[in-house]
Amino acid sequence: MTRRLTIFGSVAVVLLALGLILARFVRTGDGVLFLKTTGPVETLASNGKRLHALTREGQLTSWDWANLSAEPHIRDLGDVNAAAMTIDGFVVALPLSSRPMGRFCIWDPDQRLACELLKGDEWLGDQIAASRNGEFTAALFGENWVRTGNHDRIAWRAAVISRNSPTAPAWIPPVYSKTPSVGRMAISENGKYLAMPGVPTPSDLTLLDVNAGKILWSISTEECGLAQAAFSLDGNAIFTGGGMGNVIEVARTDGAIKSKWPSNPKLAPVYGYHVECVAVSPDGRFVAAGTSPRGDIVVWETRNGNRAAFFPGRITITRLIFSPDSSSLAATTGNAGVMVMRLPTDG
Repeated sequence: MTRRLTIFGSVAVVLLALGLILARFVRTGDGVLFLKTTGPVETLASNGKRLHALTREGQLTSWDWANLSAEPHIRDLGDVNAAAMTIDGFVVALPLSSRPMGRFCIWDPDQRLACELLKGDEWLGDQIAASRNGEFTAALFGENWVRTGNHDRIAWRAAVISRNSPTAPAWIPPVYSKTPSVGRMAISENGKYLAMPGVPTPSDLTLLDVNAGKILWSISTEECGLAQAAFSLDGNAIFTGGGMGNVIEVARTDGAIKSKWPSNPKLAPVYGYHVECVAVSPDGRFVAAGTSPRGDIVVWETRNGNRAAFFPGRITITRLIFSPDSSSLAATTGNAGVMVMRLPTDG
């Protein structure tokens, strides 16, 4: 009887361990790896070796890109609405707490916390962006409607943070938008440029010089509601997209539109077929777009604009990020979990 109980207990332990493994990830029939999280995903990030997903409850789940089926690391950041990882393990986050406003917090790898306040006006934290190499992060803050001339506008102010001096940010003078939301910004790898989609109007893309604290140019596009910006590998181009379903390549030097690629399966702009997010691969070969309302994911080759991959979807894609070797693409719909897809190999 004792031996039977021992055997039963051993089997139970094995089944429990197997259940825990299956609870962490699921590989679907179409080859997509689904990584489970504790709640709806708000932000995807990567610092090279690890993939990070921040839930709306403030839990940062991290997987090893080289072994995504392994046990993830889970870290509780508390009430935050955005976070980014630097290359050497620092976390920069915007707390949801309204007291005090105008604050971002920095965790070092030892999980010690430092917070920086924007003195004066009460600014609300809106979003975080990290440079590709993790050297720089930018935190964006918004103020309630302000009067400029004869118009009421939202004032936005960004702080650029260097990993070499994380508690001494460079504050950029305010820029203004006509709507209470802007697209997700991008910071260049050298920390010199900040691209802001949706400023000053939803169809505009604005480039700021971080060191000089001034606007270099603003361009107007046909993409009402630009969703996100991303720099090319060499920093000489900016990719963005929005309400007509196109991904647009813009020259950093003068804001000239170089290319326009439709993400719709019909290969033509369709009103209501939106680009919700864009990402550039670490090797610079690909640019990807996540769309709504269908949730299709499209990948192009940056050198010629040819489609490299198309993943049909079912629900809006809200975030995209490439693996360090540019062979895989992680995506989230804002629900619990992260999808990871392998890109087709040459030939």
